[in-house]
Parts: sequence; structure tokens; C-alpha cells
Amino acid sequence: MTSALARAKELCWPNYRSGTRSNLLWSLAEASMGFDPEEIAAAATAADYDIAPVRAAVERLAATS
Repeated sequence: MTSALARAKELCWPNYRSGTRSNLLWSLAEASMGFDPEEIAAAATAADYDIAPVRAAVERLAATS
């Protein structure tokens, strides 16, 4: 996912039926690129998604990026 986002010339969003998996993958990709976990969570919440299932992983990825 991170590689695909980095190569995208336009807005890129994977499409799954409910959007939940897309959101979780996006959250992990953003964290792996060093984005702030609080900002990631806020953006997800604004789109009516919850990153709770991957929040610990988001924290770890952001801390090591």
C-alpha cells in the first residue's frame, strides 16, 4: 500500500465494499511514512471510520518511521 501511494500521481484509494479495510490499510501506510497517529485517527474519524483495530500498530509504525 505504501509503495502504491508513493507512486500515485493522483489521489489513490483502494476500494473494498464497506471501506473499513481501505481505511485500516491507509492508516497503517500513513503511519509507516511517519505521519502523526493522532492526525491519522482524526482523519479516519472525520470520515466515520475507527482505527481502533490497528491503533497499536499505527503507534508503533509512526514511532519507528
